[in-house]
Amino acid sequence: MNFPKFWALGKSGNFEAWRWSDTSQEEAESLAREAAARVEAAIKASNRRLERYAYADRPLREPVISTIADASGAVVAAVSRNSYGCDVLNAERAMFVDVDLPEESKGGGLLGSLFGKKPQSNAAEAAAIARAAAWAQAHPGWNWRIYRTRGGLRLLATHALFEPTEAACGPAFDALGADPLYRKLCETQRSFRARLTPKPWRVRMSTPPFWANSSASTLR
Repeated sequence: MNFPKFWALGKSGNFEAWRWSDTSQEEAESLAREAAARVEAAIKASNRRLERYAYADRPLREPVISTIADASGAVVAAVSRNSYGCDVLNAERAMFVDVDLPEESKGGGLLGSLFGKKPQSNAAEAAAIARAAAWAQAHPGWNWRIYRTRGGLRLLATHALFEPTEAACGPAFDALGADPLYRKLCETQRSFRARLTPKPWRVRMSTPPFWANSSASTLR
């Protein structure tokens, strides 16, 4: 799992950049200052507006609130808190697959009025489950446990353990129609992710406190 031990915010003029280190806080601070200076120089030289970084192109700056170890004491999973206050399970080798489902073009009914969003099509859900069944039938030994989420489905492979970057994951993700941003995030974080708590606005709650400063990570 890719949770750096140290984070620091570097500044150069009006520009800022976060950087990280697994070695020391001092190294993180040095890298952050250098990165901010590079950003300032590049923007001034090209006279271009600063663009946001691409999704999942670097480790997530999330506090780790608990860890799970195996019999040998090695950490195999961690629960972190994302930027909008949700607890997220980060599993080193338990393959979760996140599949988004399209919204229905009409209606919405009671669920739509309660949550401000139209429910996903039953046909799309059935098709996604059928794809998972077809994959398991075509690959003897594969098994899935399927969970319904607010925006789609989450599948858990129950027959074996996987590395997020190993060759077997790509074809399975393709066949199931996995969210491409989720795939990218798994590769960057070197773990599979599954949100454990709802997004606050979906349950009419305020966003919980989120702390992610220079020593945000507690994973060792």
